[in-house]
Amino acid sequence: LARTFVDSIASQPSLAVVAMFERHTLSAEAREWTGRSERRNLEEWITVVRQLRPDLDPAEAALLVQATLTMGVSVANYRSGLDAARLAGILHPMVITAILGRAPAR
Repeated sequence: LARTFVDSIASQPSLAVVAMFERHTLSAEAREWTGRSERRNLEEWITVVRQLRPDLDPAEAALLVQATLTMGVSVANYRSGLDAARLAGILHPMVITAILGRAPAR
């Protein structure tokens, strides 16, 4: 889940920017579809986070997911000059650390 999220941001940042920051420019139908898709994605993330972090209640897990995904998407709007592979290599451990609360083993 994290790898797919990071790879999609690194390889197609413009899609993440439109979904997050430019949604109001889409047609009503596209906004509805995007909203439904985002809600399903959030639910999937929250389910996984609650499995990995049983110490979190549903509201805490939702907050953690929202903060983590926002962090990831904000990178799409930042022009780092890094290629997609390097960007993903940096962002993936950040996402995992945000979710697990500790740095992943290397």
